[in-house]
Amino acid sequence: MYLILIEKEKHFRMKNLFGIIFLLIIVGSQTACKKFLETTPTAFIAPQNYYNNATDLQNGLNSVYTGLSSSAIYGTNWLRLNWSTDEMCNRNSTPNYLNYFYTSSEPAIYSFWQTAYQGISNANYLIANINKPVMDENARSLILGQALFLRGYYYFLLVSNFGDVPLILNPVVDGSNNLNVSKSPKALVYEQILADMKMADDLLQNQTVKSLGYSGKITKTAVEGILARVCMYMAGHPIMDVSKYNDALFYINKVIADGEHSLNPRYSQIFINYAADKYDTNESIWEIEFTGTSYLTSQEGQIGVFYGIACNDINIGLCYSQAVPSGKLFRSYGVDATSVLTPKACLDTRRDWNCANYSWGTGTTGVKTTLTNYFQYGMGKFRREYEVIMPKNKNYSPANFPVLRYADILLMQAEAENELNGPTAIAYNAINQVRRRGFGFPLNTANVISDVPVGLSKVDFRSFIQDERAREFCGETLRRLDLIRWGLLINNVQGLLPDISVNYPSGVTSLGLASKYVSQKDTLFPIPSTEMSVNKLLVQNGGW
Repeated sequence: MYLILIEKEKHFRMKNLFGIIFLLIIVGSQTACKKFLETTPTAFIAPQNYYNNATDLQNGLNSVYTGLSSSAIYGTNWLRLNWSTDEMCNRNSTPNYLNYFYTSSEPAIYSFWQTAYQGISNANYLIANINKPVMDENARSLILGQALFLRGYYYFLLVSNFGDVPLILNPVVDGSNNLNVSKSPKALVYEQILADMKMADDLLQNQTVKSLGYSGKITKTAVEGILARVCMYMAGHPIMDVSKYNDALFYINKVIADGEHSLNPRYSQIFINYAADKYDTNESIWEIEFTGTSYLTSQEGQIGVFYGIACNDINIGLCYSQAVPSGKLFRSYGVDATSVLTPKACLDTRRDWNCANYSWGTGTTGVKTTLTNYFQYGMGKFRREYEVIMPKNKNYSPANFPVLRYADILLMQAEAENELNGPTAIAYNAINQVRRRGFGFPLNTANVISDVPVGLSKVDFRSFIQDERAREFCGETLRRLDLIRWGLLINNVQGLLPDISVNYPSGVTSLGLASKYVSQKDTLFPIPSTEMSVNKLLVQNGGW
């Protein structure tokens, strides 16, 4: 399929709050190929002359999806904006935003904001014109459901990172004098997110991962799983609506009862599949699609390029390995190591997959080289050596990126159940399935080695879940917002500094920069200064 985002304003200048844009998309016939957003532009069409048939609506929907796979969001920026937590550190001192050292003029934050609003604008145009063509009503409902969900998801990204944001639910008409729009309270934005996603859930009951055969489109379980995530965030800081734990459980239980999903019995295989262009519709509920080896297309990801195992051999897959696991993450797997130079063996297989104890050397012909200090390790979750598309691209990776895995459904169930009822058998069962998989044990058989200790208090069980989420999801862009909703971001990131100060390798002075620079203002991104110069009603977030 082919698509392009098109500016509606004559001088767009990347300054318009809403990214007042439209798209022309001429789509080729959809093949059996997994990458349903492979695109190339062919012509431009004004919005008033568009949405005349079912193909136009489908093309419009593709334009809503495409922002998520752009370099501004899951392609690059969103991944890197979430690196510096308590699970990993930045190996380099630059770019500054990796270390909480930036201002409201930071381009990565502006492009994230602007691309999210582009996606919302495209969704608003599509939703407003959804009834224009004569077409099959079931097909229309599926398109509308996905558009509503994606509009809600873009707003979820915005409100969870910027707090109060402008809430725009209708197309912005070219030439209109409505560029100045004030922020809406975050609670109101969240309520709109819930409304959009709940309607999407009703409309997408017949669109399932198994019926599609891949996880790149929004399906009923993807909607319900993300609804659960939204509710979990609303239950924590800064909204603190604890009643939302009940709502989260409602959607979690729907996904579980549906029976479409289950854990992959082998943790490493999940990420081998992403690299090897294989779908696992049991574990992977929703993933962002990337493809090809072009240097030009926006549908390219960089998850294995900046984040992974250091390598200069293009045939293995070049990787700068800018992220390293924290000592806290490494030891959290149950390692009984007293020195970073003598790490002991670990029964939890996730440790040595996520904290890779080797590189591919420094030469252009890769030689597997064992590393002995875990501050030299790479975050090994996404490994380019398993990519199958050849020749490999120096700067881009075709590996898809997980937004929602079934393991998250289980850990959210354990957390919400504990918050409502304490550490019940339901909560223990959910988290123990994830842990048994990590140790390579049968999922439904109790095992004293892997299972959470019995008899924990509610507070201790909560703490265990918080650590378990890092062990399971490190590097999947969930940790920073998890820490924020728990009220732990500042303390946990600052808490890495003593370990780094004592144990970092000679010359690697950048690992502690995030711990030095992080402060209370970093619980929200700044409103981009470029946006504030256009929209005079915007007010900057506190501390910026």
